Amino acid sequence: MKTKVLLVILILIAVMANGQARFDKGYFIDHQNARVECLIKNVARAKTPAEFSYKLSESGVLFVAQPKDVNEFGIYDGNRFISSEVMIDASSDDEQNPSDEKNPVWSKQLVFLAVLVDGEATLYHYKIPGMERFFFKVGNTSIQQLVYKRFRIEMNHQYQMGTNNLFRNQILSAMYGISINVTTVDKLTYDLDDLSRLFIDYNKEKNSGYSVYHRKRENGAFHLRITPGLNITSVAVDNSLIALVDFDFGTQAGFRIGIEPELIFPYTHKSLALVLEPTFQYFSGSKVSGNQKMIAKLYTVEFPIGLRYYIHTKKSLTFFVNAFFIAGPTLHPIRTFTMKVRRSRVSI
Repeated sequence: MKTKVLLVILILIAVMANGQARFDKGYFIDHQNARVECLIKNVARAKTPAEFSYKLSESGVLFVAQPKDVNEFGIYDGNRFISSEVMIDASSDDEQNPSDEKNPVWSKQLVFLAVLVDGEATLYHYKIPGMERFFFKVGNTSIQQLVYKRFRIEMNHQYQMGTNNLFRNQILSAMYGISINVTTVDKLTYDLDDLSRLFIDYNKEKNSGYSVYHRKRENGAFHLRITPGLNITSVAVDNSLIALVDFDFGTQAGFRIGIEPELIFPYTHKSLALVLEPTFQYFSGSKVSGNQKMIAKLYTVEFPIGLRYYIHTKKSLTFFVNAFFIAGPTLHPIRTFTMKVRRSRVSI
């Protein structure tokens, strides 16, 4: 049962995440250097796309373009990508199964590269599952990969990890100056923020105009709320020992109280969240039937878990829809009887 519930939740995550795609104003430049204004499907993701989808109008036909089809594309106030044939190190970044080779394993590929800093010195980013690479060029030179590689070394029949930090020498050789020297480069890490700051400093030092197209890192979020509410509850008891002696406590309004942890998934435009809402509820009543009196005092603790889908409107209004799985409530009678309990509830 738990496996089926998990499968349903994962399917809902996939369906809702797919629904996060929206079309934003953008452009692409074809191989004749013609700039075409369009609407680009902006799917929230951290990786470099292998292709992009676009429309020429809101009601237009959906097209798909790959690196071989365009020179560049971008979303206004967002990411910018160029198409380039580059030599890329195809070694895996998986440290659980590292390479024994210190040097890069080169492969020629036509790919999209995200532009991070564009100026006299330009920094590019390429990321797919299991691989992250940075590229650069200075002036009119060709685009080259900045080499960083973790590899395995065998010493005295034991394995240790080594690091090829050639990217530091590449930068020092091509961009040496006041802000870029042996001291600064020696502390440099193979990281988006670290490399971006260095390229910005270089362009400032050269007094060259530059643009920054940092790929937006959409982080997740965690919220914790108290969730009071109102229940309308009805309780009935069937006596399994004495026929015709049943008790109906009728309908009663009561309060419930819970706590709601909410985890908003990253890269979903803050529209998809995992929600857990443990809730405590209480019912108390008494009823006389013939010469018997029944007192019912019940409390329940429920653990709903599910997904929340936020709908963000252009008028700064936000709606949400919940899809919860609720296991059977845990009933805790304070006074027990050998009777069957029928219980129904409407929550507000």
